[in-house]
Amino acid sequence: MLLTIAVVLGTAAGAVFTAVEFYDSLGSAHQIQIDRVNGFSVQDLTDTPRPQVIVEGGQTHDFGVMQLGIKKSHTFKFRNAGKAALFIETKSTTCKCTISKLEQDVILPGQVADVTLEWTVDRLDPIFQQRAEIGTNDLEKPIVELSIRGRVLQSVIAVPSEITLNRLSSSKPHTVRIVLYSYDNPDLQIVGNELLNAEAKEYFTVKTNMPVTADELNADPDVKHAVAVQVNIKAGLPLGAVQQKIRLTTNVDEPKYVDLPIQGNIVSDISIVGPKFHSENNLLRIGPIKAEHGTRQQLYVIVKGPYRDAVRLSLGKVDPSDVLRVTLSDRTEAKSGRFHKYPLIIYIPPGSPPTSRRGTQASHYGEIEIETTHPEAQKVRVYIDFAVQG
Repeated sequence: MLLTIAVVLGTAAGAVFTAVEFYDSLGSAHQIQIDRVNGFSVQDLTDTPRPQVIVEGGQTHDFGVMQLGIKKSHTFKFRNAGKAALFIETKSTTCKCTISKLEQDVILPGQVADVTLEWTVDRLDPIFQQRAEIGTNDLEKPIVELSIRGRVLQSVIAVPSEITLNRLSSSKPHTVRIVLYSYDNPDLQIVGNELLNAEAKEYFTVKTNMPVTADELNADPDVKHAVAVQVNIKAGLPLGAVQQKIRLTTNVDEPKYVDLPIQGNIVSDISIVGPKFHSENNLLRIGPIKAEHGTRQQLYVIVKGPYRDAVRLSLGKVDPSDVLRVTLSDRTEAKSGRFHKYPLIIYIPPGSPPTSRRGTQASHYGEIEIETTHPEAQKVRVYIDFAVQG
């Protein structure tokens, strides 16, 4: 009898152990059901009521074009299409997206709850995409990933946003075309323009509110309106670096002004070469020197082209004249007369007063002006970066 009881108990324990192991192997999608009459059996949870999450309208929302400095939000609709309560909770978001509203954390069968994502536009970003994760007790979809995307643009932008003129000939005029695009104003107009660099002002003219081509208008499907700007640059700009800024005044509140920087390098038959000289901006970099030592730098002015024999050079303005001593010597032929070179000596004598001309807002570069009889380059400017330390 004892042996029979032991066998029965062992069989029962083995059945329980086997069932538990079977339950573990099936995972959370199945459950053990104890039937007092028939013993142990396994029943699939498909026969058990469970929740089912559906995001109505999709899990991604496109804001389209957004303006800088504004806040937008989108509400996603979570519907419980199952037969048991749906639980939802915030899991994670990207650093620039917030869940501003989780209406409720329990959604009964057949009901809908709102999950609202909010995005504040704090910088220009041609394309952005942010996301948030919502956890659920839906076994088929334990994580629901929501995403918002769009484009962040100013209400008015210029294309190109700045103008670069590389090795522009001083003997030829040049024309640049810019298009202003509006993303929220269908009646964009330019009501005024101003050249902010007075020194080179005479070489620039601006024509505004010109019609755009179909290709320019259709370049961006989000554009509401566009107007073109034509910048005419006259021949004769002084050699070396050129800088100008055009300020366009619009009829919209933000931005009221659109600035177009212009920079480049003007070249011709006359050029300058030498140690520490940067031809891209006609700048001689001497840097800081001790007053008791002083310094001497030698450059060469090179004249080539069809006018080389007839051209004459002379020294013009020198700034600061109490520190810089400049000598322009007679020319010599080079390369069998194919060009002429003029020695240009810049001398800062020992004992010069403390001076800083490093090209900052407080202290502009030193400057040497060379006048020429060349028909296409009447002036050549050499800028000096230096500081005399006492």
